[in-house]
Parts: sequence; structure tokens; C-alpha cells
Amino acid sequence: MGILAGVDEFAASARINQYERGKHMPDLHTVQRLAQALDVPQSYLFEPRDDLATLIRLAGHLPETRLRALITMLDDTDG
Repeated sequence: MGILAGVDEFAASARINQYERGKHMPDLHTVQRLAQALDVPQSYLFEPRDDLATLIRLAGHLPETRLRALITMLDDTDG
């Protein structure tokens, strides 16, 4: 994953491991590259709740009109 995100191949495994364990946080540029490599919105990488992360991932691939329709539908709910 790190290599796909442009991290030096000799450091990639160790750096990604540190990010996964929460020992270090990637800088914004690295977050952007990781999100691009994973084909997910950047916010997906920071969301701790699995259900909300899934919604972010799915909504991130919607065309603008469908995304606006989803927002309207969710905004109209009472829950």
C-alpha cells in the first residue's frame, strides 16, 4: 500500500505499520496519496465508526446529483 501511495519502497512497510498502529500520523500529502491509492475519500481514513466509514466510502463514488439526493433524503429523516 505504501509503495502505491508513493512512499519509498524501503520504508513503506514500516511507515504504513506505524500509521495503522497510531504511533505516527501521516502528513496531509501522504493522506491524499493513500486515499487515492485506496480509491476512497480522505475523510474515510479518519472515520473511526465502521458504518459511517462505509457510508463515506460509498457516497464518495456517487455522481453529484445522486449525492445531493442522498443528502436531501437523509436530511428529511427524523432519526
